[in-house]
Amino acid sequence: MTRLGIARVLHRLSTVLLLALPTTVNAFATSPATDVLLKARFANLAPTRLQAWLRARPFAAALPIQPMLVVPWELEHGRQAGVDLTFRRKPSSEKGGVDGGLRMSVQLEESRGRGSLTVTRLTEGQYVDKRFSERKLCALLRRDLEGLPASCGTCVSVLDVLDDSVG
Repeated sequence: MTRLGIARVLHRLSTVLLLALPTTVNAFATSPATDVLLKARFANLAPTRLQAWLRARPFAAALPIQPMLVVPWELEHGRQAGVDLTFRRKPSSEKGGVDGGLRMSVQLEESRGRGSLTVTRLTEGQYVDKRFSERKLCALLRRDLEGLPASCGTCVSVLDVLDDSVG
């Protein structure tokens, strides 16, 4: 069997395995997040209000052609909350409907209402690199954090790993 033949067999096998996996709307339950893309620190953080603020961001305006789904999630009785933004595509026999995405997790620390927002990459179902889309969405989020309402908390610092002007 040639290399091309082996590659085709492996591709078909991986497709069958992917189709056999259960899919859910909330990617938090099925796929681990990788690669930190943006991290912000807060004082006087209100996690549920920041989560609601994240859900109201106009992510679709930054990427009007890219279909996406925004799903909130919460763990540990309000100590950690967040939003999963999954990129969508038309499902086919080889690929499912999810094409990667971003996980925005808000975590409240124990002391004095401090906390953080961490944006990580979701790679579930991703066949093509989404770095351009991730960069646009992180830039939008970084810009919007400058006008964050006081009821959500006070943004103390932001580290954007995908920002071209950093290092």
